[in-house]
Amino acid sequence: MLCPICNGLRQLTADCQVCAGPAADCGRTVDYFGPYAPYQPYEETNALTDETEKASECCMHVLYCPNCGNLSEVSIAEWDQPVQEAVNGKRASAAQSFI
Repeated sequence: MLCPICNGLRQLTADCQVCAGPAADCGRTVDYFGPYAPYQPYEETNALTDETEKASECCMHVLYCPNCGNLSEVSIAEWDQPVQEAVNGKRASAAQSFI
């Protein structure tokens, strides 16, 4: 499985769930688990994710809204192969808010 956002195959565009402004992708949620997490191999950091994320074969990304400062999380469907279409150019909606 591979995340099309993490691998640069698609660009994540999402709206803030608070103010509806454009939210910026801040990378994988798991990269914030520890000081060296962003530098660990993908397979190792995937072992840190919860069972819900593993079962749904998704990659959780952190979104930040520069307009209102809201942090939220969005689930990205992972691809079996790089040529498979998982993101159809639609804007993502935030799954849950941190703040």
